[in-house]
Amino acid sequence: MKPAFKGNKQHLPSKPCAVCGRDMTWRKAWAKNWEQVLYCSQACRKKKPIPPASCVANEQHQRDPHANQPSSACFGFG
Repeated sequence: MKPAFKGNKQHLPSKPCAVCGRDMTWRKAWAKNWEQVLYCSQACRKKKPIPPASCVANEQHQRDPHANQPSSACFGFG
């Protein structure tokens, strides 16, 4: 005897992958952190855009204003 179907998967939430744009459907494994899920696969996670190192310094400066000044590249001057 076949087990009864327990749900309709057409009504699960979905959102696009941040890298490839493929539609990702909600999974039980993502239930606790669905808001933070950005990538559909490990391959897309590896392809994510990386900010330039000079802009990373700018983010650190915003957290610690007494650190060294960021380069002008973060501000579009360099």
